[in-house]
Parts: sequence; C-alpha cells; structure tokens
Amino acid sequence: MNSITLPKVAVLGTGGTIAGSGANNTQYAGYRPADTPVDGLLLAIPALRSIASLESEQVAQVASQNLGGTTLLHLARRVNHWLNETDCTGAVVTVGTNTLEETAYFLNLVVKSKKTVV
Repeated sequence: MNSITLPKVAVLGTGGTIAGSGANNTQYAGYRPADTPVDGLLLAIPALRSIASLESEQVAQVASQNLGGTTLLHLARRVNHWLNETDCTGAVVTVGTNTLEETAYFLNLVVKSKKTVV
C-alpha cells in the first residue's frame, strides 16, 4: 500500500463575506458577515482534505470593512509564522470582498516567503 503525504497548507480566517450567513443561500436581508468560523468553512468542503493536510487558524472574525491595521499586522505575523514552518507548503487567507485587494497587496509587501499565499 502506497502512503501519500499530502502538502500541508495553513488556512487563516479573518471573517468577512466568505464567512457570512443567512437563512438561505439567496437571502440578502438579514445577511450576517463574518458569522462562520474558518473551521466551518472547511467542513463545508470535505473534499479539500483529500488534496491537502489543512491547518486552520481563526486570526480575526470581523466584517471586511472592520479589517484594520492592527488586524492586518496580526494576520501578516501569522502568515509569516506558518510559512516559516518547513513542512508548510503555502497559506490560504479567507477574507471578505470589501478588503480583498487591499489585504492581498498588504500581504504581498510584508510576507517574507517565496511560498504561495492565496
């Protein structure tokens, strides 16, 4: 029997749109951003565990418009921490659509690794 070692990927949650919830998948009224923790997002896609060994961390749980400088600095430290682990091949950051570009740009400036960050 072959034993396949899956790549280790860190998944860091910040809240935002991707973690939002409502009464159903088409509801807008009463929508709550940053409602689902990162572990809940990963549970919703069980097939992910067949392609990577996932390590999750809830860095923040805020609506995108509330993702400020202090939280971004904490996020950058955590991304750098995970990428410094020799067995970690990359990181995924879940973030809302309101600050997606700004977060990506900021992390591009401050992450000190050649490993992939999505």
